[in-house]
Amino acid sequence: MHVTPTVKRMVWVHDVVQPNTVKQDGDRKEKRRRAIMDAAFTLFLECGYANVSMSDVIRRSGGSLATAYELFENKAGLLRAIVAERCMHNNAEIGALTEAEGPPETVLRDLAAHLMSLVLDPQSVGLLRIIVGESLRDPSFGNYFDRSGPEQSRAKLALLFDRWNMNGALCVDDPVQAAETFLALLLHRVHVHSLCGVVDPMSADEIDSHVDQAIRTICCRYAAGQNATRRTMHRQDA
Repeated sequence: MHVTPTVKRMVWVHDVVQPNTVKQDGDRKEKRRRAIMDAAFTLFLECGYANVSMSDVIRRSGGSLATAYELFENKAGLLRAIVAERCMHNNAEIGALTEAEGPPETVLRDLAAHLMSLVLDPQSVGLLRIIVGESLRDPSFGNYFDRSGPEQSRAKLALLFDRWNMNGALCVDDPVQAAETFLALLLHRVHVHSLCGVVDPMSADEIDSHVDQAIRTICCRYAAGQNATRRTMHRQDA
């Protein structure tokens, strides 16, 4: 079939412009998504999650309610998106730290510095309080948060302890338990104080002492040669 030059020109323009148009639409949608999430996060911390509506968020971010519902479905979906994004960033940080080379004391200290800065950050504390409150109302949300954040952090730490066990840096009979013990030693007190609104924060010296104690406990518990010692003790007991 004969195609006129005019039609050929229209087809050529369509083929070239359409991908750019799609990219521009995607960029605009991502900017709207970013603006809505930033506004929602700020409002949730300022006013409390329960006191903020989707309309409040749009008044702060600009745009339309239709776009917000298209992107997040509802306020719960918006909160989940915020939690997922922050967990993703934290998981990436922990992943990079657990892949670092060096003696256990050094690697654990770098991990502790990151985790302490995270749990002492006022925004992180505020979001965690929201997560706890919503998890009491909707246990599935609590499970979602644990799978998205803490569970993955524990898994990355367990792989680190397993690597140390394999290369002889430490003797770790249960890497998962070692990871959970380290996190409990490091974060339990801080989490409780943060969630309860303790107004007397730890000083820099107290933080350093707290981190030192957690690391010494782990390194002593899993020091190289401990497995052989425990096996000897078990034989003697038998």
